[in-house]
Amino acid sequence: MTGVETYPSGTTDFTSCLRSLQSRRPQALLLPNFPIDVKKQGRQARSLGMTAVFLGASGWNDPELARDP
Repeated sequence: MTGVETYPSGTTDFTSCLRSLQSRRPQALLLPNFPIDVKKQGRQARSLGMTAVFLGASGWNDPELARDP
């Protein structure tokens, strides 16, 4: 593990957290978050050029994640 970032409920811009993680060059990101947050985090991470593998938890079973990456 290279780092941990937290955010308050209702956050929509995860860029600051993601940039902090990106500077550590992670091979994977563990995102055990609500599906609505995971979608935003994934999109924002990729837009920053992050190529890390995304890992999740049981919340990732939500069909919404599969429909609209």
